[in-house]
Amino acid sequence: MAATYVGNMMGDKNMSFWGNEWARQAIVEFDRHQTLSEFNSGTYTGVTLYALSLWGYMPTNSTIHGRATDIITRTWESVGYYYNPTLMTLGGPWDRTYGFSLKSYLGILGVHITGLIGGIDDGSAPIPLPLVGSEHYADAAIIALTPLISKFHDQYVPPSVLAKLTKLTQSHTHFEQAVSQPFDDLAYPRNYTSWTQGGLSVGGIEVDANVIGGPATSPSAFTPGIILWDAGEGQATGWISHYATSRTIRAVVTEKNLSISYPPSRAFPDLATGKSNVMTFLVSGFRGVTLPPDFGSGGSANLPGLKLAVSGNVVDEGQRIFVYGVAFINDLPYYNLTYVLPEGLDVPEIVLAFDKM
Repeated sequence: MAATYVGNMMGDKNMSFWGNEWARQAIVEFDRHQTLSEFNSGTYTGVTLYALSLWGYMPTNSTIHGRATDIITRTWESVGYYYNPTLMTLGGPWDRTYGFSLKSYLGILGVHITGLIGGIDDGSAPIPLPLVGSEHYADAAIIALTPLISKFHDQYVPPSVLAKLTKLTQSHTHFEQAVSQPFDDLAYPRNYTSWTQGGLSVGGIEVDANVIGGPATSPSAFTPGIILWDAGEGQATGWISHYATSRTIRAVVTEKNLSISYPPSRAFPDLATGKSNVMTFLVSGFRGVTLPPDFGSGGSANLPGLKLAVSGNVVDEGQRIFVYGVAFINDLPYYNLTYVLPEGLDVPEIVLAFDKM
């Protein structure tokens, strides 16, 4: 956008050329699956929507001028499926995240949603209240800029999406695909599955990449398996997150469970790095509740607001480790549930069956 705008303003044909060329390349990548290459991010989906909305300031003969609005619309259609108004946050999975709830960290997408549907007065806006002191508070600078692009953005958010942002009318599954070169092979895109119901959002990614940590190349930001739920009065949103230690993960969601396995790589079968001998889950803490040392060891566990059943060959044959408070993620302490994988296990798998209470 900057190259296109400045090239036009300065009459710089070289800069204008590259602005149009970079836009063309971005459109080609989007058109592969009608998704952003870094998909479903509470921060960077918002950044991209802001950038796309600058189309209104671009010359009418520029490449992005003719495509920005339909990319905005299609991106919001995806957001509508993942956003859960009963949790007031974007459900997972996420290619990159800096928190587990838009109520606890400032995501730029949350700023866009708040501008569209309101909710500050009644506390339903997907932003931290108060903003000052919240995680990623520096991103609040975007709040002063969004009015400058609203006339080139808001009208392209479909009414059906606005309705989904304000009320969950029915539980639903959803499927999307995305691909990020050079980390993915185009023949093996990432597959996203999700389940959304009142007080519960679950998501999984099937990924076969040449790096650990997805397109963000960051295991702490990439979240290929996630369960979010309303943990009850006085509690923050509960979460169980699969921490990526393998470059090949098959995390699949149904309305009843999240299954996670480490199949052999098909996209990069000759790459020796990125194989894991552990499978790790991070579990949020809860006010006034201490999880027992044998949490989940008997195949089931009760958490505030959620019943959980744990099964699979990793549970049956792996070495279980359960600790609390040894590290932080997104500035949050957590319980670490890790299974050390035994040798000779062809496809390690864990199934987390959930039941919202």
